[in-house]
Amino acid sequence: MLFNIALVATVALIFYMLFELIKIPGIIGMILAGILLGPSGFNFILPDVLKFSTDLRSIALIVILIRVSFSLKRSEMYLIGPVAIKMGIIPVVIEASCIALLAVYFLHLTPLVALIMGLIISSVSPAIVVPHMMDLKEKINGSQKHIPTILLAGAALDNIFVITIFNALIQLYLNQNEHISILLLKIPLGILLGAILGIMLGYLFIKFFKKYHVRDTKKVIVFLAIAIVLFKIETIIPVPTSGLIAIMAMGFIILEKYEILAHRLSLKFNKVWVIAEIILFVLVGAQLNLNSLLGVWSFGLLLICLGLVGRSLGILLSLRGQKLNCTENTFCVIAFTPKATIQAALGAIPLSLGIPHGDMILAISVLSIIVTAPLGALGIKWSSKRLLKA
Repeated sequence: MLFNIALVATVALIFYMLFELIKIPGIIGMILAGILLGPSGFNFILPDVLKFSTDLRSIALIVILIRVSFSLKRSEMYLIGPVAIKMGIIPVVIEASCIALLAVYFLHLTPLVALIMGLIISSVSPAIVVPHMMDLKEKINGSQKHIPTILLAGAALDNIFVITIFNALIQLYLNQNEHISILLLKIPLGILLGAILGIMLGYLFIKFFKKYHVRDTKKVIVFLAIAIVLFKIETIIPVPTSGLIAIMAMGFIILEKYEILAHRLSLKFNKVWVIAEIILFVLVGAQLNLNSLLGVWSFGLLLICLGLVGRSLGILLSLRGQKLNCTENTFCVIAFTPKATIQAALGAIPLSLGIPHGDMILAISVLSIIVTAPLGALGIKWSSKRLLKA
């Protein structure tokens, strides 16, 4: 099995580099490698590897959460907080609602399943947006109006919002026999208890490693182990507690109270992400049923395009009052187009849980990556030089 994993990873990296050479995001190459090596292609990936795909993708999702938690400083949030919050919520809500309404009307999905699909597809990709915005911050393009910072924080909050609401919707689906009032009470309670637990663990983490000096690599292992336990916390204790929120709260408090350590851990987790990224995108490609994709690609493309229209409207509404000109608003719309990370991390979950139309949700999620990731990445590079001023 180790030889199989090594060979799959090697092929994925080769595809990644080839796609990067032709100026297309390498993640598209890794998805293609997964499709070719998976059951829809040459069926090279061993069943034992695919059997653990859910757990492996969960680890990748945990790494995403940790990286997001280390990306938001309180000082920056004070500076651009209200608009960043709006950018993280309003475009997602409008886009997810548009997709859900179309899915209910044309595909006859139940409202809850349609919302789950809409939420998965609607999130922006920090894997594409964040590096470009960091580069723009260094070049000072758009900095007078804090455009790169707004988009950085907005992308991070977008992911936090999507993951939190997605988890709540999945819990609603899995516990439909419970009274709706109990389910609605569990959601805010789980978020609150998760935040408290994460803050407490963050303080303990800081206190422990201020007293005992160990290598950063070992700190990363400890942090990741705690995060994995938190991810499963809802199945361990009877009290509703959001492990996703706890993971992010733990990172936030470390960044706030021990910034030097947070930056060192962030650098380490950026390296961990290299491995997690391969796992995530290759396995998503491997799980994709090409027949499902061929069966829904035309309507899926329509859903994605109409969803992006709703997202664009949400972005423009969020930026009202920021005194941005037409070209700057256009850049923000383009910058919030690419999808990849959340779609890969969450797209296969409905299928793994046996939710109706899970194969279709995965197919449209992958289609959204294939369509928007290269267009968004190229669009950001092109428009930043022409639409933003220093």
